[in-house]
Amino acid sequence: MRIALVSSGYAPNIGGLEQVTRALAHEWKQKGHDVRVVTNRSSRKLLPREVIDGTPVYRGYFVWGFSGFGIKSWLKWFAQCALFPNALWTLWTELNPSHVDVVHLHYIGPLAWWGALTARMRSLPVIATVHGSDLLGDGSASPSARFVFRSTLKFSCRITTVSRFMMRELEKMIPQTRGNVAVISNGFDDSTLRRVEAHPSKRPYGICVGRFIRQKRQALLVAALDFMGPDDPGFDFIFVGDGPMLAGAKALVDKSSVRDHILFRGALERSETLSLVKGASFVAIASEYESFCLVALEARFFSRPVVTFRRGALPEVLEDYPGAVWAERETAESLARGMKETMRLGAITDVQPTPFSSWAEIADAYIKLFTETLAAQKP
Repeated sequence: MRIALVSSGYAPNIGGLEQVTRALAHEWKQKGHDVRVVTNRSSRKLLPREVIDGTPVYRGYFVWGFSGFGIKSWLKWFAQCALFPNALWTLWTELNPSHVDVVHLHYIGPLAWWGALTARMRSLPVIATVHGSDLLGDGSASPSARFVFRSTLKFSCRITTVSRFMMRELEKMIPQTRGNVAVISNGFDDSTLRRVEAHPSKRPYGICVGRFIRQKRQALLVAALDFMGPDDPGFDFIFVGDGPMLAGAKALVDKSSVRDHILFRGALERSETLSLVKGASFVAIASEYESFCLVALEARFFSRPVVTFRRGALPEVLEDYPGAVWAERETAESLARGMKETMRLGAITDVQPTPFSSWAEIADAYIKLFTETLAAQKP
């Protein structure tokens, strides 16, 4: 099958979306399918065209609206506008029925909208995958974002979400999607995780992995750690990730009574992050919601206790996991109690097999959906 994967982000950028799309492209390629990727050129350092893992990747500046103030923001926006026609031409030439059978959109944003519109003009079937922040994130609040989201899904033949939670939220927001949404979770690469060595540490430590954005609520974790002060809580705590709210979190830590026990590691390579997760005494997740939460799944694989809230897809990922410590209320005090409980638990020994599929199986599930969609398109 000939697949055009249109994604807001892609390798070599690091993130959940980038990890998902790269894994799918790799698996499809391994199974003999023809794959091409069209994505945003988020930085001038990224090449407009390159090959990653044998898959051709095409990048462009897909402009939608203006955000930011100051001369640099204006100049950047005007420069991207000047390059926008070239990006649209790339999309038009790559979504060509002569070498594409199906268009698969990942993350419903401006690029997905242009991709869906182009595919419709070229009579190509579109499958849209909703990831989470495209539906529930801050960006979904603006009228233009809502227009992009809803109209993109209208252009789509089928819709998938990565969890039952996301399907319920989508159907709640757009009732017309009921009956046209399939749940295909993210994959799980246990072969990689089996090779991970635990990070050595003289002191026990907890860890939080994620971008510093409002959804992740790292500030609530800082408050929970501070609630344990002013004495030594008995463990250190590591934050992994970067993002727009990192500076604010660091400022909170500077004022904290346990600042000497909190460390910011920034954005790390996946191998180093996994090593830290495996070596941790517990993993803390304070998010407002999680559409899937790969970190929780990895913690489960490594038999690490997880302290979190019953929000989003976390109950799906951690169902029947004896190492899940559910904070009763979404407060710093409740999180602090949960952290203390995870320290008492230690490594979890009674762990059931991870209830998720490999990336190879997930790739097959998408191919099955693509095949059904193509069959339905035939007269």
